[in-house]
Amino acid sequence: MKRLQYVVLLCMAMVLFAVPSWGAGTFADLQTLISNDTTGKITLTQDYTNSGDEKAIVISKDIEIDGGGFTIDAQSKDRAILVSGDTTTKVTFKNLTITNGKSTTDGKRGGGGMNILNANATLENVIFKNNYADGDDPNGIGGGLQICLSSEDVEYTVSIVSCDFIGNYANSQVGGLRIRADFLSKVTATIESCDFIGN
Repeated sequence: MKRLQYVVLLCMAMVLFAVPSWGAGTFADLQTLISNDTTGKITLTQDYTNSGDEKAIVISKDIEIDGGGFTIDAQSKDRAILVSGDTTTKVTFKNLTITNGKSTTDGKRGGGGMNILNANATLENVIFKNNYADGDDPNGIGGGLQICLSSEDVEYTVSIVSCDFIGNYANSQVGGLRIRADFLSKVTATIESCDFIGN
């Protein structure tokens, strides 16, 4: 009897003092977090998952997102993140996993996991896994990550360091990472210590 009481008390203690797992937030939750931020820096504290028919998370301002080791899972409903810059926009992503993104024919063309348009970009310790760029050229390009830089009047900087591209697929071309620059002399790009596996 005493042993049973001890087991019951132990189980109750484990429930009371264990770190709770509240599940993943939705894309709408993360979109609100980003849109309402006024500090320019966000650290994620949970995973985020496309809840069903949600569109990609859209970023159009300077921001640094530290994923804290958490995952953004698009559930093959849309790409995970679309950065729509204005040529001076600066975005940073680090310590994050982007998975199960799927680009659509929404006019933004490619970038199954993440599509960065006309923005200075820094990515550090980001994993792109099992993302898919659907459709024919120009939509089915850049399965994991696509960066497109088109302004002639801006000098862009792109830094991709210690990132992994794993199992990403493009229906047309470039499964892992694609960087497109209309004016190469305007872009300084660094890709360092990255692994490309099974793209």
